[in-house]
Amino acid sequence: MKSLNHLRQKALLLLLLLAAGTAKAQESLGIIKENAEWNILWKSTSSPTQTLITETIKLGEDTLVGGATYKKLLQKQSSPTDFGQGCLDYCLHGLIREEPTGKVFFKPNNQDCEYLLYDFGMVVSDTAVMYWCQNPNCEILIRIDSISTQNIAGLDRRVFYVSSKDQYGDDWRWLNTWIEGLGALEGLLYSCHIVNAGGITLHELLCYHENDEVLYVNEHYNTCIVDSNNTSISETVQTIMRFDPHSQNLCLLDSSNVKYITIYDMLGRVVFNQKICLSQTIDLSPLPNGTYIVFAQTEKQIVSTFKFVK
Repeated sequence: MKSLNHLRQKALLLLLLLAAGTAKAQESLGIIKENAEWNILWKSTSSPTQTLITETIKLGEDTLVGGATYKKLLQKQSSPTDFGQGCLDYCLHGLIREEPTGKVFFKPNNQDCEYLLYDFGMVVSDTAVMYWCQNPNCEILIRIDSISTQNIAGLDRRVFYVSSKDQYGDDWRWLNTWIEGLGALEGLLYSCHIVNAGGITLHELLCYHENDEVLYVNEHYNTCIVDSNNTSISETVQTIMRFDPHSQNLCLLDSSNVKYITIYDMLGRVVFNQKICLSQTIDLSPLPNGTYIVFAQTEKQIVSTFKFVK
């Protein structure tokens, strides 16, 4: 009898360990973390000439509201615009919190309501009602069309493909993409669409940083800061570095403000990552021949990039 009880206890312990392991595997990679930063491109098509600005979002200190712990969400924009209505230096934009189940909620500044931004606990064909889609008065239905797993920013992350419609519509449209631990490919706060808005203001995630290191880059742009009203930003991109094909060196024309260099191949893999001290040239001869994207981050958190062929 003693032996049988011992076996039962061991079996129960094994089941508990398996259950704990399964629960851990199902936990979502958290979006809310220290020293995270998002650069989001805003594109306004309402004027005769397209206006481009960059919104930068980072998370501040914890705050307790109604018994729930939030992080302060700070936002700034690269230029003043008539559609951005943001700050040129970091200011409080709202509060954000995350539940262990993968739900993320945003509480805008000067509003008593909080809105569901994400639910990474959803599975394929699940639907949910969302309101924070640039217009909190508009009810939007979202649906998870499919989920894949991809290696992004050095980790295997679930990628959710999301469509939406309003409460009166019959068609699912405006496909969006959520990346576990990063947020939407349109930007942290733009996880759903107003279906009937017509796309007057569009968004794209340019870059994602953790601890001052670039972990995600948008391959369609050559910088983390895009601004049609600020020519000095594009000038910085053009003059900060160049590649010499003869010496196979990456030459920094002004290395005093560069913090580190990261190089990606065309598959999005990091092939070189180095903190910059005094050297103004970096030997890239060990890299195999191919096309690469170079990212250099300055002390002002501006990333300059370009492509080169080796």
